[in-house]
Amino acid sequence: VTTVNTDPHKVPAGIALAGKTVSDVGENFLFRHGRVDGLRSRHNAFLNGDGVATETGYRNVRLENITSSNNSDAGFDLKSASTTGANLIASGNHNNFKLWYGQNFDGPITSVDPSEESGKGAAHILLIGAPDNSSTFRFSHISFRSNNKSPLFVISPDGGRVRVVIESYDRNVPDGTPMILDPKKLATVEW
Repeated sequence: VTTVNTDPHKVPAGIALAGKTVSDVGENFLFRHGRVDGLRSRHNAFLNGDGVATETGYRNVRLENITSSNNSDAGFDLKSASTTGANLIASGNHNNFKLWYGQNFDGPITSVDPSEESGKGAAHILLIGAPDNSSTFRFSHISFRSNNKSPLFVISPDGGRVRVVIESYDRNVPDGTPMILDPKKLATVEW
């Protein structure tokens, strides 16, 4: 992408299961061996542009061996049900992983240097819980790498309660980097 999109009717996404109507549905998708870089949009001070995006009408989505970098919103913005993934790398996105309603990462994921260019709080992983408080996010292994102090996890105050299960992790981040920002105390975290 060579220019920044400013048209609010054209939202860029590299790999997308998109849609906002009840007819936008599907299941059993596999995306493997991909690279997405540089999807950017800015209008009305809202950043958009996701490397990989899935909407709520989709289910049973599997992501493997995908790198998503330098997108103005999220590297991975996942709302689909029963989403799983392994060997995912997100680098230089505003939120490297923006995860909704619960997903299961049964293989390693890596988050590198979330972008703070918007001036709004960037995060390695932003979690948004379902309104019925049923969301569980599972991670077999997470690697956090950063030169800035973006928090490892941010729990959105606009969602429901979440359960976060982290089987293992490693981090190479500056001293004083927050592990979790959870202003409404919506998360139960098992490390």
